[in-house]
Parts: sequence; C-alpha cells; structure tokens
Amino acid sequence: MQTLSYPSHVIPKLSVDEVALTDDTVAKINLAQIARPGTFIAKTYWDVVETLADMLDILEIHSPGIPDRDLKHRSVLRLAEILMLRCTSLSDYLGQLLTACAPEGADDELKQCRQAIAKRLGRNLRVPINKTKHAGFTVAPIVLTNGMASVPGFVVYGPLQDGLSGPLSFSRKHGGGTPEGFSLPLFMRQVLANIFAMTDIARERLTRWGSIDARPDAALAQNPNVERVASLSGMLDRLNAQPFYGFEGEHTTRSPKFLIAEGTLCMQLAQTKRLRGRVIVNFQLPYVHAGAKFQMPYWK
Repeated sequence: MQTLSYPSHVIPKLSVDEVALTDDTVAKINLAQIARPGTFIAKTYWDVVETLADMLDILEIHSPGIPDRDLKHRSVLRLAEILMLRCTSLSDYLGQLLTACAPEGADDELKQCRQAIAKRLGRNLRVPINKTKHAGFTVAPIVLTNGMASVPGFVVYGPLQDGLSGPLSFSRKHGGGTPEGFSLPLFMRQVLANIFAMTDIARERLTRWGSIDARPDAALAQNPNVERVASLSGMLDRLNAQPFYGFEGEHTTRSPKFLIAEGTLCMQLAQTKRLRGRVIVNFQLPYVHAGAKFQMPYWK
C-alpha cells in the first residue's frame, strides 16, 4: 500500500507544500509569472477527478442498442482527450516551475528531472494527444468482449504510409512502442496515479534545492470541504469497479486501485488480466475518405 497524500489530505503533496515555500522561491515564481503550485496543481487534480466522475457517469449508463453504445463510447473518449490535455499541461507546468526555481549550476539536475517527469507521463498519454493535436489523428472507440465481460478502449487512428489509415502502431515512422489499443479503465486509473507521481518527482527535487521546507506543516494548508472528499471516495469506488482487463501488451502493467484511509489517499497495484476465450473486437471507423485503404486493429 502506497500513501499518496499527506495525512488528512487527499491532494498531491506538492500542492500542500505551498505553505512551506521559501520567500526566495516565491520571489522566483513571481518573477517567472507562473502559477503557484498550491493553486494550479489542486485545480488540475480536481479537474481530473471531476472529469473521471463524468466519464464513469456515461460508462455506467445501460445501452440497449449498438447506436446508443457507440454514441456513449465517443462521448467518453472526448473526455479522455481532456484528461490527456490536463496531464500534458501539468507536465509542462512542472517543467516551468523547476526551471524557475533551479539554482545556478543545476542544469544537469534540471534536465534529468524534466526527463523523469516526461517519462512518467508516458507514451500512452503523450503520443495520443500529440498526434491528435499536430497530425490529424483521432482517438477512435474499440471494445473487446468475450460474451461474459467487455473492455472499452481506444485506438490512436490516422494516416499511415502509402495512403493507408489505421492504428498508429502500424506506422513505420512513428509506431514503435505504441500499443495497438488502449484499455480505457486502465488509462483512467493511470491518469490519476500519474498526477501524484509527476508532482512527487518535482517535489523531491525542489526539496533538495531548498525551495521547500523538508517538513512542512500540512495542517496549515487549505483542505477541501467534507462534501468534496466524500464525492472523491465515491468516485474512487466506481473507478475501482471498472474491469481490470487489459488490451494486448498491457497485461504486464499493474493497474492502480485507490482508497481513502483515515482521510488520506492511498494506492495499491493490482494485476491487469487478459480477456480469455473467443474475443470479439468491435471497432468504429472514425472517418472514411474516397479511395481509402484501412488497417483494422487486431486484424492480422
């Protein structure tokens, strides 16, 4: 069991550390004209929590027919893109915060820390949003089912080589290391875990540089009201209830499970399972142009 937050808090530690920033650190942040970590990180965190709740609201709606199911899936993926944007924005912000606070002669440490944050962000968040923003790709719905269970997910779909369209994983130029499909429940849990992991990397470096008191008084930090904490607990229960099945290549990835123990947010890792038996792939082509050729996902 890993404790993610300070005792009696549920937000990332770096947000609470606002109360322990040195005067010199505050001056550097003001000079760089960037937001304080206490405000920006907390807002990003609660944006992610509320977006996850909105996604769960849609996923839990019973869909009697294929048109309703497909519409629901597309609605969820629009929110998934918002999660990707929130995480990439947080990564960029942490880089700016570290740059502003870095002491003289710490260029190598700064570079290593920024690289560690980018690595933690991972291809599963960075690649889809970059391809949709810059290369005209889209996040397309896909579902794996064996008649007993199903796993909603998405494919990063767009133009490949030789006039072909299909999953990014088939691109000879950019496909290396990109999964063919992404499990949506695993993605949602990883987003929440990454908010804490990325901010902890930055927090450790800032503490080492003396930008933060090594033992801040968390009791001085503003804490969310009782209603917000209660809604978080309910959302986490619903998130944990989503299937723990992964797509091909995701089964070695441990999936986070979250709980609030004595007012503190904690996480443990669970095995991502393989969907067994005769698995059927349901994939929605997001767009078709004249003379198009397709590479369908999981079609060998």
